[in-house]
Amino acid sequence: MRALSSVPYGMLGLFSLSVASGFNTPFGVANLMRAKTVPHVEYEILRHILNEVDISDVVMEMVPEGDEVAKERFDKGARSALQLLRNLMLRRLHRLPKDHPDYQEKGASA
Repeated sequence: MRALSSVPYGMLGLFSLSVASGFNTPFGVANLMRAKTVPHVEYEILRHILNEVDISDVVMEMVPEGDEVAKERFDKGARSALQLLRNLMLRRLHRLPKDHPDYQEKGASA
């Protein structure tokens, strides 16, 4: 089994929410706001998943040490899953409360 420190997937690893996805608020900042709409709650749950869910255990189970093919497949799958979550978040930006730090008017580019 690989040492956890050698696995680059903690908190969806390479994918820092503020850097990779363009969303403005670190987790916890917008959570001071009460749940105002269902899309607001969905957005915050998705953001929490991206920031807090550590998938390193999944990597350790699915990618045997030295298996480059499995590593490449996992990397592609992780990028695809990240993009799916980001798309779900992007489709909710215009439905966030207007005083939310990540709110964008419909049609504005992210």
